[in-house]
Amino acid sequence: MANAFTKVYDFYVGSTSKSDIVVEGTLVIDTAAGAAVGSIPASLFGLTVITRPVAIIDSANTISRMGVPSYDGTSLLVKNVATSGFTDLANATYSLAVQGRSSN
Repeated sequence: MANAFTKVYDFYVGSTSKSDIVVEGTLVIDTAAGAAVGSIPASLFGLTVITRPVAIIDSANTISRMGVPSYDGTSLLVKNVATSGFTDLANATYSLAVQGRSSN
């Protein structure tokens, strides 16, 4: 099984469909990802570009990380706030809301 995202809901930020969209849902990690560009692509969330940082929390409320867009916005990088370095997410289920743009 590959890493998967299940959308719970989404909404536009702004007054038109040309604005950013926020996609909220659950991210299931079963293959370590997050420390390298491209390992969590924007397309996993139905987006072409990620535009804002995102808080990430696991289902047991024991792991909290910060996600930041890569320089070009095409993937999500995971930052360990305690060490200030990028890190992979451990195999678990996470809740997050990602803001970005889609091609639709």
